[in-house]
Amino acid sequence: MSLNLSRRNFVRLTAAAGASTMLPRFAIAQSRPDIVIAVQQNPNTTEPLNEIGNTGFRGLYSVYDNLIATDYANGMKTKPGLATEWKRIDNRTLELKLRPGVKFHNGDTMTAEDVAFSFGPERMNSKDAPGWAPTRYIWGGLDSVQIVDASTVRFVTKQDDPILEKRVAGWCSQIISKRAYTEAGDWKKWSIIGVGTGPLKVVENKPGEYIRLEAHDDYWGGKPNVASVTFRVVAEVAARIAGLEAGEYQVISDLPPDHFDEVGARSDLGVVGGPLFNHRVVCFDCRNPLIAKPAMRQALSLALDRQSLVDSLWGGKVGVPRGLQWAQYGDLYNAQRAKPAFDLDKTKELLNAAGYGGEQLMYRIANNYYLNEVPTAEAITDMWSAAGINVKLEVVENMHNPDNAAMYDWSNSGLMLDPVGGIWRLYGDTAYQQGNGLWKNDEFNRLGGVLNTSMDQAERYKAEQSMLDIYDTIDPPGFILHEFGAFFGKSNKVDFPFYPDLAMDFGPDAFKIA
Repeated sequence: MSLNLSRRNFVRLTAAAGASTMLPRFAIAQSRPDIVIAVQQNPNTTEPLNEIGNTGFRGLYSVYDNLIATDYANGMKTKPGLATEWKRIDNRTLELKLRPGVKFHNGDTMTAEDVAFSFGPERMNSKDAPGWAPTRYIWGGLDSVQIVDASTVRFVTKQDDPILEKRVAGWCSQIISKRAYTEAGDWKKWSIIGVGTGPLKVVENKPGEYIRLEAHDDYWGGKPNVASVTFRVVAEVAARIAGLEAGEYQVISDLPPDHFDEVGARSDLGVVGGPLFNHRVVCFDCRNPLIAKPAMRQALSLALDRQSLVDSLWGGKVGVPRGLQWAQYGDLYNAQRAKPAFDLDKTKELLNAAGYGGEQLMYRIANNYYLNEVPTAEAITDMWSAAGINVKLEVVENMHNPDNAAMYDWSNSGLMLDPVGGIWRLYGDTAYQQGNGLWKNDEFNRLGGVLNTSMDQAERYKAEQSMLDIYDTIDPPGFILHEFGAFFGKSNKVDFPFYPDLAMDFGPDAFKIA
């Protein structure tokens, strides 16, 4: 009898064998089990200001809390978090009452000083602060956080702010321990093991290998249902699935749609996930003379059959969105906006208008940093070729190398559930492209100012739609491919809600043990 092993099966078998010698097997008989989650990648640090992306949202959500929380079960509305109530004093001032008796992971009780320090000049709100640059899109307009009394703070902005409450509820607004930060001595040491108030505390962080979190039993929201959670980096999909089937991992991330049937066929396993508040996009580098022509950029977008991408690579589990917006924007969402079109005839007209003569364009991607990134890039490169556009695909570590620049991969999240946290955060005057000279549009920036400061929602909607027109057709800095999805394989002995910003909630009311 011969045994014929494919590479995939070999990786799965060896991964399962190796995992059994390293990890404790999941024991449901434990009152509070140790959970192991196999992930494709972890955040490098545990400082949320450093980790503004999917891996940070997933791994750090349960380490920190905000003053105002997001109610995922109730239409993403705001609800009390570390603050029990809040009120507007005027268009530039928000006052909040702090929840009494909240404990940090180091045992300290949260005070108004911790809140003010979290947003203060030592950490965030000065040009010399280590958290200055990554927080400008949220807190660029912050003047100060003032201590009114032991249980009251006020956020004061430099100009009228229509979404101040959403900023307080958003990423980069988590509350940290002033004493723990100060005692760490420097930003790098602090960033390895940060101290918050969430249901889990960081006890060990080995970048590239794992992050281990333990239950914070003094959590103000109640004792977690787990003893610990370890996010272990397992790069190969096959190895993650093998470990899940062997019982070494209770949850695995980044499960591709073509493996759903395999995991779902087992009675003891299941799949959780769906579309995120995130769109996969391709961005332009307008330093390239051809790409600098709007007609060329429009042609590159119109040449793509996006529906075939989501059908063939995502099994229809994600869709093609109506522009760079999300339905959770509420009255700022335009449900009538057209989806990106596929039109080969118009593509050819635009190529002629741009004077395109077959010159090669470089398209840079990472090696599956995004789920299905490489097969997606190969598919759209083939579509461009069919339309007569010569594109060379290059897999690199640095997608922003300026030599022969043209296009590169990215994903766009809708933070704060407002276009300030979407199109303006991503493409505004302090964002990557404009900040590095890859693209610039003065009218877009003027409209962004209206979006940021107007208290008139109708005026904000009008500005947002004009910004979307610039993005879609007038002067595109990039184009949307499709909704981005995230899917977890899991043991049916654990139950947890899927949050569309990829946050994993280990609070006692969210992560349940069968």
